[in-house]
Amino acid sequence: MTDRTYQNFILRLRASCGEVFGVIDREGTVIACSDETQLGSLRREAAGNQYAAEINGSIYTPLPMVTHNGAAVFMDSTGRNAEEKLAMIAGFFGIVAGGESGGNARNNCIRQLLFSAETEADIYTRLRELNINNDVPHSTAVIRCGKENNARMQRIISSILLDRTKDFILLSPEEDLVVVREERKEENLPEVWKTFLQDAETQYRISCTAGIGTTVNDLVRLPESLKAAEYAANAASLRMDGRKALTSEDAGIEGLAASVREEDLIYFEKQMAGLKNADDETIHMIQKFLANNLDVTGTAQELFINRNTLVYRLKRIENETGYDLKKFGDAMKVCLAMVIFRRNGDTRWQK
Repeated sequence: MTDRTYQNFILRLRASCGEVFGVIDREGTVIACSDETQLGSLRREAAGNQYAAEINGSIYTPLPMVTHNGAAVFMDSTGRNAEEKLAMIAGFFGIVAGGESGGNARNNCIRQLLFSAETEADIYTRLRELNINNDVPHSTAVIRCGKENNARMQRIISSILLDRTKDFILLSPEEDLVVVREERKEENLPEVWKTFLQDAETQYRISCTAGIGTTVNDLVRLPESLKAAEYAANAASLRMDGRKALTSEDAGIEGLAASVREEDLIYFEKQMAGLKNADDETIHMIQKFLANNLDVTGTAQELFINRNTLVYRLKRIENETGYDLKKFGDAMKVCLAMVIFRRNGDTRWQK
């Protein structure tokens, strides 16, 4: 729970309690209090106390470490029923914080960091309260395996890849699995995810793709890593070469196609209608030619045809579509068109 959350609950309970009470952190600073003039004051004598105690006319009861590490609730009274009142207040905080305790609170913190607009001061305070290490690099990965497999894949990832004290897995608003992982030394993340996805498909019969975000040295910048991971995940779903785990740097033209507005793609697809209606033999030839980096001789050898025959067929494509595949600019447009055709489900372009 944050200082602000404690204070909100204390203000609700203030009228019914009739005593001055509040919460101190592990350094003894009053972070919430029914007497707001005490906020920020220091009770050094009670700092770090692990047991219920009476100190200088006030009584203290520590809160569970998982709720707020080292914090205690206090009441400025030792009179009749004071201990019972303080126990009830401490218990109330325990119940309220129960939904946020442990891994839930840590996961919720990362979720808010990724998907909610919070000030940096609030974020850093929350990270400290929950003992989330912000002194090491982190990266994100976006895993897509279909809604019906999300819960199952979440359990598999948690059991195989994650360190529960360092890493996080949650569901995005788009129902992608988002993994936030503390960077390990000498670990090749693309290879880690590639191996994991292969194992998931062979052992658990779940087919997934993964987009791997950039590494950030401050968790406040984690949304930047998530954007890169989403970009790479969009590209991975369109790849034709079987690569299912991509970084944003590897996204290539598939990443570009996935990020273009839908209405622009529709317009571009209409422009490429002549290419879309090509026969299977022509499609195969185009794919080979592009895969061979526009090398006419090498492509002809791979297709077991005469070089002049390939030149003739390329000229025919130019006449029918207006695009000369031997020119880099036109070849790039055709590459983009191929990705769009695949994106729209034309299986002939997925060979």
